[in-house]
Amino acid sequence: MGTNAMAFTNEQLNEIGEYVKERLPLWSQQLSIVSNDPIVQQKNSLFESELIHQRDLMKEGFNLMRENFKLMEKGFEQVDKRFDQVDKRIDQVDKRIDQVDKRIDQVDKRIDQVDKRFERVYSFMKWQTGLGFIVMAGIYIKLFIG
Repeated sequence: MGTNAMAFTNEQLNEIGEYVKERLPLWSQQLSIVSNDPIVQQKNSLFESELIHQRDLMKEGFNLMRENFKLMEKGFEQVDKRFDQVDKRIDQVDKRIDQVDKRIDQVDKRIDQVDKRFERVYSFMKWQTGLGFIVMAGIYIKLFIG
């Protein structure tokens, strides 16, 4: 920094402050920052109240969105519960199908056993019928031929 810096006394600073204070409203008006015109002040007041109203509407909208999200979450939770119930039902159906499969296997075994018994009885009947024909033929031959 250079040594050209000026040191102001308190009196000089006070004079500068008073000068700025006196001219600040004029400068503000010239720069259109602040207006003493009652119509402009009324419009500014309306604009501020509209901004406040818009902020309130936005807050209300965000609160509604938050509530809707909570409702959606509850709905999703209910859907999840429903899926869990469906999964349990499917598991029960699977167990029943397994039980039916076991019963069908048991029935198939019983049918196989009955088939084997029937084959034995059928083969015994064939043998018995054949033996009966041979005996009858023998008796017929003995009685009528011989």
